[in-house]
Amino acid sequence: MHKTILPALFFLISIYSFSQKRLIECTNQNNPDHSVTINANSFADADYTLRIVFSNLIGYTSRSLYTSNIGLALVNRGNTEVMKLIPDNGPSYAFQYKYQFFPGHSFTKMPDTSFQYLIPARAGKSVGVVSVSSTTSLISQKLGSQYRGTSFVYKLNDTI
Repeated sequence: MHKTILPALFFLISIYSFSQKRLIECTNQNNPDHSVTINANSFADADYTLRIVFSNLIGYTSRSLYTSNIGLALVNRGNTEVMKLIPDNGPSYAFQYKYQFFPGHSFTKMPDTSFQYLIPARAGKSVGVVSVSSTTSLISQKLGSQYRGTSFVYKLNDTI
C-alpha cells in the first residue's frame, strides 16, 4: 500500500508544479464597438513593466503604443487594462503579439547619456566611474542595450 501511495503523491505534486500559472498573463477581449482590449492579470506582489510587441497590427490604432509596434505598461497585482486597439475603418483587421515582463518601472525613453556628473570629492581624492549590471542579466535574462547603470567608486574613509 505504501509503495503505491508514494509514487501517486509524487505524480500529483509534479503535475501541480508544472501547471502553475505564469506570473503575468495577457488576454484580449473583443468589445461591442469592434475595438479590442488587451488586459494583463498579474499574480506578482510587486510592480512589473509589461512590453507588448506586435508582429502583426493591421487596421487598428492605439494611443498606448510607444513605437509603431511596441507598447509599454506598468502592471500591478490584479487585472489591468493595458491598451485598447481601435479600428481605423480599414478593409481588414488583424493583430498578433507577444509579451515580456520584468520587475520594476522601465524608462519610457533612454536617459541622456551625454549628462555630465558632478561628484563632490575632497581635493587630492579621485572618484572612479564603472559600469554595473543587473543581477537579472547575470542569472540568464538579457536586458538589452536600452538599460544602463553607473556606479561611482570611492576609497575607504572618503567622504562626499
